[in-house]
Amino acid sequence: MQLICFSQSRYLKDESKQLISLFNAGLKTLHIQKKDKSKRRLKALLSKLPKEYHSRIVIHHAYGLVFKFKLKGIHLTRKEKAKRFSKLKIFFIKLLNPKLTISLSAHSLDKLSTTQYGLVKLNYLFLSPVFDSISKRGHLAAFAFKDIKVHLKNKKLPVIALGGVSSEVVSQASLVGFSGVAIAGFLWKQKEVFLNNFKRIKHACAEL
Repeated sequence: MQLICFSQSRYLKDESKQLISLFNAGLKTLHIQKKDKSKRRLKALLSKLPKEYHSRIVIHHAYGLVFKFKLKGIHLTRKEKAKRFSKLKIFFIKLLNPKLTISLSAHSLDKLSTTQYGLVKLNYLFLSPVFDSISKRGHLAAFAFKDIKVHLKNKKLPVIALGGVSSEVVSQASLVGFSGVAIAGFLWKQKEVFLNNFKRIKHACAEL
């Protein structure tokens, strides 16, 4: 099972040290998703991370930074997709860097049939929320597992489970047909044990 980690939604003083410890523990893919869409702050954070880890990072805004830091990929947000000429921009970014991964989120089962954004082939999709949220009270799972399983049976792209994911539900996600899981709340809700939580879910994913 593939494991993806999401950053915390806010910039923190010691964030680079936390992320480095995750990379050192074996994190393969980090999505940096921030409420603050400042290019300057994102650039500052990336500058604090060793170059050897840049190829494991996916960003959700300021896409031009993928060239400066030679990052792994970009995630297409709703805000980005709403912009004029967005598909053309992503096409040229991908043209300049064919190895760049492109991902987007699906919030309905019908969207799991999506394989492209304009002329650009996607690499993977997130489906959310799959489980009840760990960090957001009242945010419940939006789908029945039997329905997810039907849609994933003929999936054309890897689909990653997002929302309420913990080490306890990894095997369930695998049985339903997900290619991987993504964590946020499970990782950061108790910051003093985030590294232990990462190691627990990494071990659970490795067994599948």
